[in-house]
Amino acid sequence: MEDFDILYMMKTPFYLGDLDKALTEANQVEINAEDARNQNLKNLYIVRALTAKSDFLGLKTFMTSLLKDPSKQMEVANFSVLA
Repeated sequence: MEDFDILYMMKTPFYLGDLDKALTEANQVEINAEDARNQNLKNLYIVRALTAKSDFLGLKTFMTSLLKDPSKQMEVANFSVLA
């Protein structure tokens, strides 16, 4: 049986262009700390949604909060290239 996609509720509105709903779902989804893959995907979708909305203040705030965690610094560097 295929694993349940934990980010489904966030990805669906993101791909349908409802970026506000995608960001709302991102704030509500709970991901275990051990699930680094889904956490990274969640963060990537948040960065992409904020970029698509041209919400650069929100993007700066989000990226700054990630930079406070030393284990996330490489992830932020990758987002900087992708965004």
